[in-house]
Amino acid sequence: MRQIETVRKRAAFFIGFLVAVLAWGGAVLAADLAGPRSGTGSADILDLPVCDSQAAVSAALRMLKRAEPVYRSAYAQSLSDIVETGVQADTTRLTARFCAADGVLNDDTVRRIYYRIGQRQGFVGLSWNVKACILGLDPWHVSGRDCRVVRISRQPAPVLIGR
Repeated sequence: MRQIETVRKRAAFFIGFLVAVLAWGGAVLAADLAGPRSGTGSADILDLPVCDSQAAVSAALRMLKRAEPVYRSAYAQSLSDIVETGVQADTTRLTARFCAADGVLNDDTVRRIYYRIGQRQGFVGLSWNVKACILGLDPWHVSGRDCRVVRISRQPAPVLIGR
């Protein structure tokens, strides 16, 4: 009898938890469907850290170090000469800040590093996240040729016909 009562309590807890998560998820979805907070997306840019902030630099270095075992190559230890190369702040929900820096790798070489700080790309879309690429050390083109995914593009992508 006692085991049945324990199972009932656990089931009630689980159902209550599930209802709470679904209600929270519905609120997040409703806010997401409402679109950007402003017509230009500029409010989202204010929520993103600047390129040379400690939070953004640390996140970029962590991301690059985490990718190192996959690439079997050097990883960045520090960034210098950090510049913002552009901002994507339009009516899309993918507001981003694009950055470039010189990175000192663990083998003491210096390479160009590009990174993108994206809004609503963190944990369940509630915060920002960083994607980074070391120019010339992306052999599988995970970030596209010449780190294209994390660099701002002012031209539309070419349309390939018949390939």
